Amino acid sequence: MILSALLVPALLAEGDKPAANAEPEKPVTTLAPVVPEGTVPVKPESNPQSTIPPVPEVENLAVNWKGDDTNPLISPDGSFLIFQSDRPGASEGQNFWFSFNRNHLDRMGQAEWTVPISLRFPLDGEASDTMKILRPQGRLGDQAGLFSVNTDGFDGLGSILWRNEKPVEMYFTSNTKAQGAGYDGLNIYYTRFRDDRWSKAVHLNSINSNFDDRMPWISRDGEYLIFSSNRPGGYGGDDLYYSKRDPASGKWSEVKNLGPEVNTSYNEIAPSLSPDRGTLFFSSDRPGGLGHYDIYFSRFNEATPLKAENLGKPFNSARDDEHVSVSEDRLWVYFASERAMQNARGGMDLYRLLMPEWLRDPLPVKFTALIMDASTRLPLGVEATVQIQWEGGKIVKMSKGFNKDPQTSQTMNFENDLTTGREYRVVFSAPGFHPQELMLDYRGNVPPGRRDHRLVYLEPIKDQKNEPTNGNARNIPGEVLDADSDLPVNGSRLRKLVGDRVEIVQTQDKGRFVVRVLPGEKFTMRADAAGYSSLSETFQENKDLKKIVLRLRAQKGPPCKDDEPACIDNLRIFFPTGSADVSAIEQKKLDAIVRIMKKSPDLKIEVRGHTDKTFNGPEQAASEFNQKLSEDRARNVRALLIRAGLSENRLTLKGASFREPEEPEVSAKARDRNRRVEFKRLSLEK
Repeated sequence: MILSALLVPALLAEGDKPAANAEPEKPVTTLAPVVPEGTVPVKPESNPQSTIPPVPEVENLAVNWKGDDTNPLISPDGSFLIFQSDRPGASEGQNFWFSFNRNHLDRMGQAEWTVPISLRFPLDGEASDTMKILRPQGRLGDQAGLFSVNTDGFDGLGSILWRNEKPVEMYFTSNTKAQGAGYDGLNIYYTRFRDDRWSKAVHLNSINSNFDDRMPWISRDGEYLIFSSNRPGGYGGDDLYYSKRDPASGKWSEVKNLGPEVNTSYNEIAPSLSPDRGTLFFSSDRPGGLGHYDIYFSRFNEATPLKAENLGKPFNSARDDEHVSVSEDRLWVYFASERAMQNARGGMDLYRLLMPEWLRDPLPVKFTALIMDASTRLPLGVEATVQIQWEGGKIVKMSKGFNKDPQTSQTMNFENDLTTGREYRVVFSAPGFHPQELMLDYRGNVPPGRRDHRLVYLEPIKDQKNEPTNGNARNIPGEVLDADSDLPVNGSRLRKLVGDRVEIVQTQDKGRFVVRVLPGEKFTMRADAAGYSSLSETFQENKDLKKIVLRLRAQKGPPCKDDEPACIDNLRIFFPTGSADVSAIEQKKLDAIVRIMKKSPDLKIEVRGHTDKTFNGPEQAASEFNQKLSEDRARNVRALLIRAGLSENRLTLKGASFREPEEPEVSAKARDRNRRVEFKRLSLEK
């Protein structure tokens, strides 16, 4: 982080002329050091009522001992945990151990771990079927002591490929050499489970080098192997590399470096992938973290990672934090840490915590609908237009048309693939029918392979007897305003209700809209907007109805308490004349932005500063002065958001001077509204 980004130049009042050759004063706002994204900062003293969520608690696992326990690997069904430990056993040094969770069927419940057992020995007593597979012949690869997973050398830092909740391959690191196999340093080996036994471990000749190649992680689909190596040609220290396996031949491709989005001149180690291969986790000792080795993550697609970000607290601490393993149901994150905690058992301990929603990989959801004619209760006989909107995107597709056959066996006439982690607004419309709206909330813990099927009934538009023709209808303008500030509410959803008929009314910028009404028509306008309570008001067309104004009241409690991204559009930070200092009251609004953006990792925002037009001097000087003042206001707000844990690359900055007033400056109240910072939602480039 560039420290100069936190320093705001001296600011003059909007009504004052800047003095010639004036020395810049010290910054108006004092900001704390920047903390990497994902952390939850200490609440500022000036904002004791901050609504930033508390740090989730991490659970120290009962399997830990007074030495080092690392590299947790949770089984697909969550029934047992394999890990690496230096505890005393039949073999010396670091070896593999495992423990059974008696309470694994209660996925949200407290784990009940059995006493850890070395992978060299059978487990007596209770065990899952999968665990029994791990111990044929009493040990993995029991070949006269050669290449057994647990040896008197260094064995560990591995991963397992599963199929139908049974192990297929195990990849691990070893410095053991036998019968001439293995290169210098640490090497990667693998063993396969065939015919109810583990094969002799095999040295990966096509991947290993005469340098340290270690910490292999095999992807859930078996296509990618990612590992850490200090071989020459990298960016410095240990780098992360990958190889892709040909599914037909089983051969591994040439090893490639994961590139500068992940690797640095420091050390990158302990890679792992989420179950859907959508997120890469690793540890690095690069500067800017909370401690020595911190855990980082990068959204990962076809070996093309995005810029890595620090996971922050509670994953990271002032000491080493490494080795992430995500459960198959995406509920739990396991990792190792040397953090100082009251219940810590020894050096490196194993921990787990519930996976934050914002960190989950997007999963596919098959959305299907059967669009029906509400009057006949049969599938719609014409094509319907289906608009699917979400934060940062929109899809418009046509449904299939059906003949109105009472014997039809069709169960759907529309389908589209969506993803979890979003809320969708779906509008169905067809000629001769009233539109219908549907909200789909796929946020939270949505299981893999979900299919969401809906029945949608469209009401036909009926001819109204003795009703004036549409040619006599007129357009009435309107606007949606904040009831407290009288400022426009952006992104509101409007409906016009006449009896049992519902019409969707399109809104424009600044909360403006136009509604078409018939002479003498009595109708109700319903308005909804993120962060506001719903409002319904009834009107009747007459000569006095010139304009419709709907005033929405903010929901009680903290701003944007439902954490809807659209709420960001209506947040504004206001300033006194000539100041870029953010008051404690205004800082509370920033808490809402931090919450929402941590839950929406694909979202970034533009921070846009504005001023009023007050300036006693030449017009050119006024423009230059207010341009700088608007940028300073935006810069100060942006710096506070970075301090609260948001990444710098998710926050763009612009100053608009007095060129974009909220309203004409005909009063002091209007000038107050124009001295502001507002936010525009953007989508991160994929």
